[in-house]
Amino acid sequence: MFNGEEFHEEQFEIHNLYLKHVIKEKNDIIPVDAFFQIFSHSVFLCKFDWTLDFVNKFGKRLETKFQNNAVNYSLDVIYYNDKEYDKALKLLASIKNFSYIHYKPSVKMLQMKVFF
Repeated sequence: MFNGEEFHEEQFEIHNLYLKHVIKEKNDIIPVDAFFQIFSHSVFLCKFDWTLDFVNKFGKRLETKFQNNAVNYSLDVIYYNDKEYDKALKLLASIKNFSYIHYKPSVKMLQMKVFF
């Protein structure tokens, strides 16, 4: 998978199985790194409707300190892909602290893409 695109759909199915069988209880917390990886992979595959549903459902199940940034960044990416740049910029401005290491470079890259 690291060298090509052959198995991306299979990896997506593994993510779905993980969500269905490992994070099955309503009060189970999803790890922020798993959330970010699943989100990023679904965006890569252009599964935006599924991604929006995922963010709405599982964003609330992140640790409290990660929820705001994760949900706002995720919605920003969806707005960007829908070409709703004004909405994306407003949400980008609301991300102040970077509680998860991968959000800072991702937010900065998205800002550049929106302004471009």
